[in-house]
Amino acid sequence: GGSGTHLPPRLGQQVVAFLETCDGRKPFLLQYYTKAAHCQDGDPWPFQSDHRYDSAFTDVTVPRPLTATAAHFARLPKFLRESEARRRWKVRFADPAMYQKSVKDYYRLVMGVDDVIGRMVRVLKSKNLYQNTVIIFTSDNGFYLGEHGLAGKWFMHEESIRLPLVICDPRLPGVRQGRRESSPALNIDIAPTILELAGVPVPESVQGRSLVPLLRGQPVEWRSEFFYEHPFEHARIPMSEGVRGPRFKYVRYTSLDPVVEELYDLERDPREEHNLAGDPSMADRLKQQRNKWRVWREKVK
Repeated sequence: GGSGTHLPPRLGQQVVAFLETCDGRKPFLLQYYTKAAHCQDGDPWPFQSDHRYDSAFTDVTVPRPLTATAAHFARLPKFLRESEARRRWKVRFADPAMYQKSVKDYYRLVMGVDDVIGRMVRVLKSKNLYQNTVIIFTSDNGFYLGEHGLAGKWFMHEESIRLPLVICDPRLPGVRQGRRESSPALNIDIAPTILELAGVPVPESVQGRSLVPLLRGQPVEWRSEFFYEHPFEHARIPMSEGVRGPRFKYVRYTSLDPVVEELYDLERDPREEHNLAGDPSMADRLKQQRNKWRVWREKVK
């Protein structure tokens, strides 16, 4: 935004400059971190995309998420309806025009990142390095685009905790390329993956696991659930912890007194529209999930 060069292309120039110094004789590691598609908190223009993308998406109407309704928002407990996620919704998604502007600017920011990745790939190919270079693309968090009447992240809805993860390894056989893997990967898996790809031993203390066996299609025992925590202190963001399993998700708002729980059956209710924590017929399942949370909490604290 503002006057100078937009950050993604500026970082892109540094990425290209670094890659121009590389050759096949010496291994290299390039880490490209970008602020996009983050918002400018407190600015009247929250998603400040590069003006070169101003005409993108002008002839489309982005459909609103199915849960972006007043009725869905009304189902939320009072503390979520008054949370920071609702406060930011009001300045990003509160009316149809604002929604279109914010979401399109958000996608334009993503385009800026995508273009830098494209430049990176072109340089690697031009220097004959692409075939022996692994590219890992991921993010720090998911993001509500109005789902449940919310904005931001912080909470344990799928929109908030699911991240993009793309791993491109041109050395893999053709049948292993272009595949979608359903096993749950976590951000703590990225470091051990990089270490194994580089032929470096993974320290015992690392909590994550290398994703290389999944990439190569090797038989491996894998996690089916994981522990989630958001212990950040904020006046309008209650802390939460939980366990996300293959079918059920348990959420516990730990900083509230009394504690509030949520239980979702993701198989029957993938959009998390029905909290089953108060359903008497689900009492045993709730107890089981609460116990899982307790065991996990002890294990990772």
